Amino acid sequence: MEQILYQRGAEEQLSLNIYNQQEESSDLNDRFIWMYVFMNIFFRMNHSLYSSTIADEKRALLEKLCEMYNDIESLRVWNHFDSKYSRDQAIQWYTNEGLFYTALNRTLRCRNLKLLTVFRFFIFDLYEQLMQTYDSQKNKRKHEKSDQLLPIYSVYRRQILPLGQIQRMKHSIGSFASINSFFSTTRDRHIAERFRSKSSDEFTINLRSVLFKIDIDPNLNIRQYGDIQDISAYRDEKELLFIPGTIFQIKNVSKANDYFIELKLCSENDKEIHDIISKWKQYIESKLNQSYLYWFVEETDKLNHAEQYYRLVLKYLPKNDPFISYSYHGLGNIYKKNGKYAEAITYYTEARQISNDRRWQAKCYNSIADAYLSMDNEKLALHNYKVAKSMYECETNQSYRNIADCCSNIGRIYQKIKNYNKALTSFQEVLSLNEKIASKDSLHMITSLMNLAKTYCLKRDYEEARNYLNRALQMSQKHLKQNDPELGSMYKDIGNIYQEDKQFHLALSFYHKAAEIYYYTYPRTDQHNVDIQKCIRYSNYKLK
Repeated sequence: MEQILYQRGAEEQLSLNIYNQQEESSDLNDRFIWMYVFMNIFFRMNHSLYSSTIADEKRALLEKLCEMYNDIESLRVWNHFDSKYSRDQAIQWYTNEGLFYTALNRTLRCRNLKLLTVFRFFIFDLYEQLMQTYDSQKNKRKHEKSDQLLPIYSVYRRQILPLGQIQRMKHSIGSFASINSFFSTTRDRHIAERFRSKSSDEFTINLRSVLFKIDIDPNLNIRQYGDIQDISAYRDEKELLFIPGTIFQIKNVSKANDYFIELKLCSENDKEIHDIISKWKQYIESKLNQSYLYWFVEETDKLNHAEQYYRLVLKYLPKNDPFISYSYHGLGNIYKKNGKYAEAITYYTEARQISNDRRWQAKCYNSIADAYLSMDNEKLALHNYKVAKSMYECETNQSYRNIADCCSNIGRIYQKIKNYNKALTSFQEVLSLNEKIASKDSLHMITSLMNLAKTYCLKRDYEEARNYLNRALQMSQKHLKQNDPELGSMYKDIGNIYQEDKQFHLALSFYHKAAEIYYYTYPRTDQHNVDIQKCIRYSNYKLK
């Protein structure tokens, strides 16, 4: 038994994600949110369909496990699982078979979407059994008819952690941390303490043994754990098991012989946690302009196996769940990425039709327009961008950024079909909208000015083109680093306008500035360096 829990401690050394509210987006923050989204999606699935698919899902899981672990002992375990597993034995399988435990938690920690899909039925069985245990213990306390509040109690876990993670926790007192795997603890501190490594030689300079103490208030309805002592394969461990995504608050980090970290179990309904999730959703939708389901899939596998996961969501979520529309939109993104624009449009249209959210419908119209533009169908692209723009404009709380993006797309189409006056009108509207946006994002402002400059250049109104380019240049020099390639592109564009206006000496001065930035930014053979040298040679030729 000692070996089993010690092995678990070593196996889970990267299982905590700390959320830093000072950083809008970071890898650790993303991991914290990712597990929240995963569990949120998982528990919204319609598990009434479970019984009709269990045989197929179990077969798919066993095939994968046999690929990953194919030695004689592992194959013996998988064969035993195939013939003996039943839903009411999920916790026994989890606690008894170290190999099964390892495969599941490694899949969760690695965020392997394909494997998580085939593990779905077992995760659900494990969760359901935990919640039955939790509810049974809660109801037992109710029947005791005591009006007194139950005392807060503690559970413990010995675990190996990287020193860097310990230091991060030490500097994050009061912050929240989540686990991204199932997490075993014991009610008995002495049991946890005796799992300390027998020799300091087992640790490298970067790893430390840590004792966690987790305070639990049994008076709160936090359905994220279960006392599994009576059904565990090792009953003398007095084990409580937490589900993935469980959130704790870091209360204290101290050190005597070993590190001692005190946590408090939190409810996702706590105001602070609710505010974190709301702020993050707003960030995804406003900054990245995506549904957070798409972010979840993209963050996980960069769209590998994404179609399989979207179809799983479509199969198991209730038909009125907003994630259904998000999944159709995600499928559209996949087909668009693969150049199958007609299929993408079909999925985007389905996503729009089943949603009652006007902002989301506008997003779908915008995606449809993007697909039509990729098909060189400017007419239908223009129509859909205009519909999206009008829907955004009808909102009570108008999103200037979304309206501006639509106007930019409309302007680019007019520019492409050589209707320069309408292009200028659209780009002027973008500039006006950008000035209304509270953050006044400098890059958006620079892009607006550049679009106006390029359109005036196409109209051969070089004086106005230079006017807007100079404004963009002043802003770029203020907000971009000296050798930023964006600044190099700006110098090149200004040089192009002077070249069009046959002022080759001025064109050369800007081409040389661009060339200097490209020289230090890109390899000598990169297309940026090749093209700028061509521009320099042409201007020199014209000056002879």
